Amino acid sequence: MLGYLEFHIEQGPVLEHRETPLGIVEAIAGQTRMELVFTGFAAMLAQRRCRCDAMRSLQPRSGLAVEKEALEIPGLVATVGALEAKPGAANVIAGECRATVDVRHASDAARTQSVERHSSKAQRKLPGAAHRLTRPQN
Repeated sequence: MLGYLEFHIEQGPVLEHRETPLGIVEAIAGQTRMELVFTGFAAMLAQRRCRCDAMRSLQPRSGLAVEKEALEIPGLVATVGALEAKPGAANVIAGECRATVDVRHASDAARTQSVERHSSKAQRKLPGAAHRLTRPQN
């Protein structure tokens, strides 16, 4: 076999932006997907003095930080694909917050190091909050 041709329509906008008619694959990136779940205590906004906010637990520890790291490490791609706060009412402190995180890199070692760094950050919970980190099979 001399070569292999595979079309990925989702790359069209990237190629168009770069004014490049064709892209060449240089590596196949391994990926790790995780779901972070933080639980607190849902309460009315007026009860904020006894606040145990699941969303506040998620923000500094989670996949939101992995996106920043991806900008700093060549080849690392990461995103928070979904973010959900429950119960989801405008005037209620979140009792549960879920985030999905996808991390990719051509080097398994680089990807694993990033995932481990962010997994350990996610384990450092705020007082009164619980957490769960799951890693589905890739």
